Amino acid sequence: MINNILKKIEKANEVQNVELEKHEIDLALVDDLKATLNSLENQIFIDEEIISKTIKISSDLSLLNEKAKERITTNDGIVQSSFKKIQLAEKFIAQSERIAKELGVDVKTITNFNSVITAKNNAQDNIKTLSKEQNKLKNLVK
Repeated sequence: MINNILKKIEKANEVQNVELEKHEIDLALVDDLKATLNSLENQIFIDEEIISKTIKISSDLSLLNEKAKERITTNDGIVQSSFKKIQLAEKFIAQSERIAKELGVDVKTITNFNSVITAKNNAQDNIKTLSKEQNKLKNLVK
């Protein structure tokens, strides 16, 4: 009978140990869940900040992309216009040089001759720069 009582006490201790272990497991799980919740809430806060900034950048780029497309079209027209004016200047420079040679005068004494050459050179430099930037812009815009 004493053995029977001892067995029952032993069994009760085992049950109590199991229940305590289960309670400890539950507490550990609750702690893990709390830590996970805190981690997720922090990540959600970070994500929302990043999403907001990403949307802003995307919107800005979309707007800039449209402006860039318009600028490309405008620039193409400007390059063509400048090119035609440079061709006209080259035609008049050649005419001035030919007439000056026929008349035996220094072409540089013709009014506006030097200014036209300077302006033509500046326009050519501008076209080179604009064309270079235009190509960069075209590569960026899709």
